[in-house]
Amino acid sequence: MFTKKLILILLAVFLGYLTAFFTKPDNVKIGFWDILKFNNPPKNFQFISSSDSLHYTIAKNLLEKRDFFSALQKFSLLWEKGNRWDSISLGIARAYWGLDSNSLALPWIDSTMKYNPENYEALTLKARISIANESYEEALDNANEALSINSDYAPALVEKAYALYFIESTTSKAENVLREVDNIDSLNVRANYLKALIHIYQHDTVAGLSFLQKCIDLDPYFVSAYAERGYIYLDFSDSIYFRKAIQDYQKALTLPKAIKYIYLMNIGVAYSYLGKIDSTFYFYQKSIDINPDYYLVYFNRGYLYYNDARYKEALTDLSKAIELNPDYSNAYTYRGIVYYNKTDYIAALNDFYSALEADPNNTIVIYDIALTHENLGNTQDALDMYQRYINEGADKDAIEYARNRVAVLSLNLEKKTDNEK
Repeated sequence: MFTKKLILILLAVFLGYLTAFFTKPDNVKIGFWDILKFNNPPKNFQFISSSDSLHYTIAKNLLEKRDFFSALQKFSLLWEKGNRWDSISLGIARAYWGLDSNSLALPWIDSTMKYNPENYEALTLKARISIANESYEEALDNANEALSINSDYAPALVEKAYALYFIESTTSKAENVLREVDNIDSLNVRANYLKALIHIYQHDTVAGLSFLQKCIDLDPYFVSAYAERGYIYLDFSDSIYFRKAIQDYQKALTLPKAIKYIYLMNIGVAYSYLGKIDSTFYFYQKSIDINPDYYLVYFNRGYLYYNDARYKEALTDLSKAIELNPDYSNAYTYRGIVYYNKTDYIAALNDFYSALEADPNNTIVIYDIALTHENLGNTQDALDMYQRYINEGADKDAIEYARNRVAVLSLNLEKKTDNEK
């Protein structure tokens, strides 16, 4: 069930989850935030005034404590006073990145490279941003360039592993790079998170959950681990795990930089599995209140309305999901089913064909098309689609029904042909 694309989409881009503004106890390894630490010595610089050295130290500490706004103020002040060197511009870039303003971070990364073309930390940050933007080839190039300067820089190796994970059809190359990371920093939280994703992709859920717990142990503020674990729990057919999913998402909601509209929606999903429909509607609405442009929550609520035979509301939400994401096949499928149940077979047929066009692998909709053609009296079209479903479909009961309908419709068609003669 888990695919790279699915993990990427439903987790809403785990690479964008940032856990800002909290200070860790000294004994906690902050591997996820190693990219914030200044490992490069400043190159060819002198502070404008003696007090600037103190402000620089304060700014660095603010970054490591993830107080990005205050760090940005400090670094910007140093820059405005004429301290024009790569560690200052990189500090500004890191602060903007921590504030989830990647578009503002990139020009400062370029400025950093202008002052110091061998600043591997800047290249690594650029790779991280490219991963978030799904520009995986660019991320790989940036990570490799950083590693050509410092082959032992663990954060660059981690970004290389992520890029390979998304580029390659298998996970072997990413796993090889992660082994290199282990030799340098086995406590890198982001590396351990990728290990969790790889195990989940390989359907080894137990190992995946183990690595997610390790991430939480290493960094209790690592929001992605709670979110991913909650998603896994939702896939279990057990009310105990649905409640655990709710707990994980509620914890994630308390952390800085949480993607709240996704977590609220998934809490709603968990409540729907528990049969608590009022709570489901409540959390779906809370998700919409935060982000009214997220198509999936409208689809989920529309599906809930459909199950409750509230077809008017279902059509409204499913149509909104299609408006926001015209390529989402499931929204067309269920809007077609709503139209079918309302006996508006022409509208249903149009949606079913749109669903199939959006996702040719959505084979169950072939069965829906056959049913709809049969109800419209399009016998030959129904026969063709039933036969196609027999060849391509996966549901055994639906395939058996399709075989029966092919037999009946073929016989009826023969009788009709004989009568016409």
